Amino acid sequence: MNNLAMNEDRRKLISHLKERVDEGNQFFRSKYLAEELDGLTPKQIGVFLANHNGEGGLTVEKRARSRSTTWKVSRASGQD
Repeated sequence: MNNLAMNEDRRKLISHLKERVDEGNQFFRSKYLAEELDGLTPKQIGVFLANHNGEGGLTVEKRARSRSTTWKVSRASGQD
């Protein structure tokens, strides 16, 4: 995957997460995000979230594993 496609996929994921967080959702699994976002695999989403650096005013925390990793996503402090 080239950098341009990777950046576009990252923007698509961040935009989707911002919308979902604004709707009141906080906990996500890569598997279900991949079902909602055409063109991204659960593995790609997991890599993006694991390496998230605060883009889009969001904070991402890796939570306990049961069947798959759960991600807690919220607005960064001071972000509305």
